[in-house]
Amino acid sequence: MRVAVMAAMAVLASGPACSEATGGQSAGGPLPATVDAAYREALRLSPLPRDVEAEQAYWRDGGDGSVRAESHLERLQRRITHDRKARALLVQPADLEKRCLDIELQGCDVAGGGFLKLADEHLLYWQVQEGRTDEGGVGGGVVVLEKRGAGPLTPLVWTAEGGAYEAPVLIANGDGEWLLALPGVSRGTGAGDMLRLLRFRNGVWRQIDTDWQSRAGDLLNGREVRHRPYWSFHDGIRAVTPLWNPSDAQCCGQAGTGLLEFDVVDDRLTLTDLRLLGGER
Repeated sequence: MRVAVMAAMAVLASGPACSEATGGQSAGGPLPATVDAAYREALRLSPLPRDVEAEQAYWRDGGDGSVRAESHLERLQRRITHDRKARALLVQPADLEKRCLDIELQGCDVAGGGFLKLADEHLLYWQVQEGRTDEGGVGGGVVVLEKRGAGPLTPLVWTAEGGAYEAPVLIANGDGEWLLALPGVSRGTGAGDMLRLLRFRNGVWRQIDTDWQSRAGDLLNGREVRHRPYWSFHDGIRAVTPLWNPSDAQCCGQAGTGLLEFDVVDDRLTLTDLRLLGGER
């Protein structure tokens, strides 16, 4: 895949900013009272439906029970509440300089912001956030808003599941297609990968499945990637990462360091090559 990366075109904000609501229509209303209804509503609202599907599958495959079902329902209801707030935002570009967009994080500070350009009248404005949640503790968030022509600034994608996020990256994918990468790392000491990808094609954004490792097959040759890779989007999608044998301790991979190359195939991030930096495959 031949790609070209668009870096942030301008920095709008850096450093602390007061957290406050941005206005917009009411994000209230009754929440679904059953798991099935909440799941359907979460899928309808979320800009990252694959995440919702994965959480539902994890809960479903883990067995049932009233406590577990109640906990899962509460998580879905929290997601719905945050997504309603995000979709109700009324934002001007100047707002991103002044305040942290109020979606999920408490004590929210603006860590950075800017905009990306798909075309002269098609822009993406972004804000990287720092704060905390009652459920996850200290963490980060990222919000991307889209402006097409003279239309309003519309929330495109948002998440605060990770511990920290970097500036979004826009990747030209040929034939009028774009990829939007949201690089991030998980909360806690595990340093898990929180990368999210969206593809713009025929005027529509779709989330890309980034669970590449589950279908890497023989290319990994029994090795594992347990922590966040060092991603690069400058000439294709690549990553450098330590590799683990199944028996290795979580802290320390002993299977070498790999250079990984990827493509996006059928809306799935797909490993296409792995080379050990020593030259072995």
